[in-house]
Amino acid sequence: MKTVLKFPRNDPFQQLKYNEYLVKLLRETGQDLIMVEENLTARQARELIEFWKPDGCIVNNDNLPFGLFDAIPTVFTHRDSKTLPGSATLVSYDENAIAAMAARELLSLNLASYAFVGDQLDEFWCVERRRGFRAALKLNGKNCATFRSAPGDSAAKFQSSLADWLRALRKPAGIFAANDSVAVLVANACGAAGIAIPGDVSIVGVDNIPQLCENAHVSLSSIEFDLREHARAVARLLKQMQSRKRRGATPLITLLKPLRLVRRNSTFRFSHSDAKVSAALDLIRQQSCSGLKARDVF
Repeated sequence: MKTVLKFPRNDPFQQLKYNEYLVKLLRETGQDLIMVEENLTARQARELIEFWKPDGCIVNNDNLPFGLFDAIPTVFTHRDSKTLPGSATLVSYDENAIAAMAARELLSLNLASYAFVGDQLDEFWCVERRRGFRAALKLNGKNCATFRSAPGDSAAKFQSSLADWLRALRKPAGIFAANDSVAVLVANACGAAGIAIPGDVSIVGVDNIPQLCENAHVSLSSIEFDLREHARAVARLLKQMQSRKRRGATPLITLLKPLRLVRRNSTFRFSHSDAKVSAALDLIRQQSCSGLKARDVF
């Protein structure tokens, strides 16, 4: 069996399903996937490469220099395409398509204002999502407010500043959060500020992580990726590189569209004329897991 090393980034919500797909696809071509520790230093990565002498690598760690993988068939994932050397191969997501999907969802609600909330590090994917969201809104004659916090802000400072900023938005407002972790922060800040979701603020996140989206005090709508398609693209390109079918002086970049938007309570809005329907839905949301009966709703 050949060996493929996968270098992941630090992620508290490891995509176990994605890794399962990848393991299965690689085994079909006689390869074992070895998962190394998260966020290794360049020295640690070099030592692992010398130890395993891999037949290929899959790299999702921005801290590792490209030069480490010059002599190894390697597919990079979720990396800034502007930083790629000429011969690199990348599989990532189409940030403009993600932003457009979020914009369509929020614009369909006919809200008074729209805004983007990024993560504190303002990484390249966050920058691209913000730019794409602003462009989609501008195309539809709408403006986009933006919340940014200093990278060194504490969690309490971030939450307080975000709550103040949310209070100042024209209501009802639509918020595109850079990812689900940020969406949870927005929902918590709304709770602290007494802002109703989705009555005053509607929220869309990215990643569709059930642990976050389903356990927020208001369940969060989120954009989901096709993990199976991503794994297939990585496995296919790695095989091409191993068979020397991939050569060239320009990067080979594959950008995948998001799969769908999973709609939850954070974007379920009804007009005030449907007061009885809204009241019934609120009751269902609050008590659906506590023995609520149809007659109670009626």
